[in-house]
Amino acid sequence: MYMLPTHMLRLVALLAVSCLVVACSDPDHDNDQTPNGTTPDAGHADADPDADTNEGNGDVDPEAPSEDLSGTWAQLMNISAFSDVPVVGEVQNETISIQKLRIEQNGLDLEITAETCSIILESTPALAETIIPDAFVESLEVTTRPGTLTVSDDGVEVYFPTFVEVRGAVLDDPVQDPLPTDPDDPRVFDQDGDGNPGLTVRVTGLLSGEIYVVQRGSDELTGQVQGRDRFDGLVTWENEQVVLGTDNPLLDNEPDTIVNPDPAASFFRTTRVADDAECPDLIENADTLFAR
Repeated sequence: MYMLPTHMLRLVALLAVSCLVVACSDPDHDNDQTPNGTTPDAGHADADPDADTNEGNGDVDPEAPSEDLSGTWAQLMNISAFSDVPVVGEVQNETISIQKLRIEQNGLDLEITAETCSIILESTPALAETIIPDAFVESLEVTTRPGTLTVSDDGVEVYFPTFVEVRGAVLDDPVQDPLPTDPDDPRVFDQDGDGNPGLTVRVTGLLSGEIYVVQRGSDELTGQVQGRDRFDGLVTWENEQVVLGTDNPLLDNEPDTIVNPDPAASFFRTTRVADDAECPDLIENADTLFAR
């Protein structure tokens, strides 16, 4: 998933960015080889499906999770940050995205295919309204990432290792290469097809205009399965963004943004839906789907 700066704030994220963060890979393509989406090696004590997760857990069978997550899901992700804005002071930013997931489960291994349905940006105090155009959301390709389950006496944990996503540019090394800063850099492309470099975000209110950006976001998700139709958890994320240009010079300066230090402030909620559910259904029923 991904975050945008205060004057655009809502992952990406994504991201994001998240999603990054948050550009993506075709679901039939090996995600480790895509230029804009990759799952780098990330250490996690329970990530190895061959590890002995049954040690000290009595009669629990690590190869027999209590629920099968295969199917279609709606996921809400909220990533939180603070920015220090001159004159105004501290501003809290929330990037809220809704995704449609398709999960395939094989034992303890998961494959998750995700389609972004909507991205909303909120700031407190609200200095301006940040609008993510439909063309931005529609340009985000479907992503595929792995996941794992871990069974213990405490239940079933779900884990999605770190996933890196680059938007508005194609990098040889999505994890290590610096983001381009020049709109004429050949790595930059007009991802949303609006004639401007990178991706375009609109701002209205105290300041108005368009901002053209490239982004790199990463997120790591750890949660708990809470029955057949729900799993929720926390998001660990990072975001990097470069403004390539704007039609209002006053929007060209980005305030410093830091991750909200409260781990519970960045979270995800996931609810099973009908296999024929589409993005408009998830958006329309979000209050019910993600009520906790």
